Amino acid sequence: MGADAKTAMKVEMTDAAAKRIARIVSGEPGKTALRVSVEGGGCSGFSYK
Repeated sequence: MGADAKTAMKVEMTDAAAKRIARIVSGEPGKTALRVSVEGGGCSGFSYK
């Protein structure tokens, strides 16, 4: 799916994850994207990177 896709997606995360992302983004002025990938592995069969 490219950046021009018109599909709405929902991502749920913990408060700790949201705070960590906010810290990362605040160190990158002008950046407005977050890339999340899902890979095989982990307890449930998937891990997020």
